[in-house]
Amino acid sequence: MWRLLLVLTACGRLGFESSGDAAISADATVGDGDWHAVNAATLPTGRYELAMWHAGELEPLTLFGGITAGSITAADDTWSWDGTTWVLRSPAMRPTARTAAGSYDPVRGQLVLFGGYNPSGTYVDDTWTWNGTTWIALVSPARPSARVGHAAVYDAARDRHLVFGGASMPNMFHNDLWALEPSGWQPVSPTIGPGARANVAVAYDAERGVVVIFGGGIGGPTLDSTHEYDGTSWIDRTTQVGPSPRTGARMVYDPARRVIVLFGGSTGSVVHDDTWTWDGTTWTELVTPTRPPARAQHGMAYVPGYGIVLFGGIGTNSVIRGDMWRL
Repeated sequence: MWRLLLVLTACGRLGFESSGDAAISADATVGDGDWHAVNAATLPTGRYELAMWHAGELEPLTLFGGITAGSITAADDTWSWDGTTWVLRSPAMRPTARTAAGSYDPVRGQLVLFGGYNPSGTYVDDTWTWNGTTWIALVSPARPSARVGHAAVYDAARDRHLVFGGASMPNMFHNDLWALEPSGWQPVSPTIGPGARANVAVAYDAERGVVVIFGGGIGGPTLDSTHEYDGTSWIDRTTQVGPSPRTGARMVYDPARRVIVLFGGSTGSVVHDDTWTWDGTTWTELVTPTRPPARAQHGMAYVPGYGIVLFGGIGTNSVIRGDMWRL
């Protein structure tokens, strides 16, 4: 069983360490503060709007779905990465091809995938779990409406998966919050919402026990606001200094740095290649000697002992990326 060990960090504050996480080999560049290209012998097909998770004791990384060609071809493949090699899995059942969003549940040792969109014109509202071997459809009487571009995250402090926002049709944006409880999906009604939006960056801050979202869009306009959800209310944390307005950025909590790390995103036709950190109060740009090419809607996850891993995305001039990087 996966568990969390409470440990004291070097400066005496409480941090988290995972026990039973799938182990991978480290090298001298881990923790040097720079981005490094990862030269894997085999890589999944380039794609964007994919789901990619660190899957605890299941495997260092799992990847599902996304758009693989232009804006018309979606994938339904599942890939696992063991720290060296990507392996294409062949489960008997699997979700239909789609853009994808989901989160990892360390308590139950499973990935949870919800919703998405197939470029053929189908928005979906189904829920699937992956246990490292098998995809299983989860039936819930109530559930969020079919949507794309929603935020999906596991809220460890309250042991539940959350889905926020997204879009169901062109110019139909959502401001609702849903939680996956043992009985199924249930709507959550905070007193103040951050406002309807899609394609936000989202991460769970394990040290402070809050969900953080940044940016997103409502059609044409893009946003640069920062909000946190503490299990009861949404709190506006927007600062004067921070990433520029954007959609499709990705964020992940880095327990080694004890901050949330954001990379990329796009503002109209401008695609970004900047890296920022959020400590709960301040956004700080992280200037590195090397950086991945600009992209949005990529996959990003933190792997213990290895660092933050980035894969895929859509870059300048709509180039679909199939490269892999580590911070």
